Amino acid sequence: MKIICLLAAHLPVQVEQQAGAPDTTPLIVGGRPWDPGAVLDCCPAAIFAGVRLGMRLARAAQLCPGATFVPAREAVYREAHATLDAVLRQHTDRVETAGLGYLFADVSDLRVPAGRDPAQVDVELARLLAREVQLVSPLDARIGLAPQRFTAEQAARAARRRGGAGRPVRGSAPARSRRWDGPSIRARLRD
Repeated sequence: MKIICLLAAHLPVQVEQQAGAPDTTPLIVGGRPWDPGAVLDCCPAAIFAGVRLGMRLARAAQLCPGATFVPAREAVYREAHATLDAVLRQHTDRVETAGLGYLFADVSDLRVPAGRDPAQVDVELARLLAREVQLVSPLDARIGLAPQRFTAEQAARAARRRGGAGRPVRGSAPARSRRWDGPSIRARLRD
């Protein structure tokens, strides 16, 4: 089985920053601090300050007083997510959404051309998807490819910024994820 994870972490925050929200202060998406709503998303700096998804906006303002608060534009976030979904659906119809900007696709049916190294084909597929995402979206989306969802997600999280593709994970590693990176993986496998 081959699973692709396409991860655009904090998609609402990224969309708001693309729309002009300042990136010099922590950003909290969901509404104004005095609104009765909850935090839909927040940047890593706000998370570090103690803000959590679903938290009341007034409490988020107490924990992160210098933050910029913006109202949620859920239709815009769904549109950005649909753009990422469409990229995966060009290659397979087995796509699953785990959250905004968080998708998995089963690409097990894609054939490896005769005489080609499957690991190299996996790397090329991940890079191709990363390029396709870059063409249609300004978001920082990362690609991971592995035999399981968990390891595919870990590869995506470890990928380089701005449309980077995580190197495929070869084998199964329930206790930790292994990235394919040449000689170092061979050394780990010998241990």
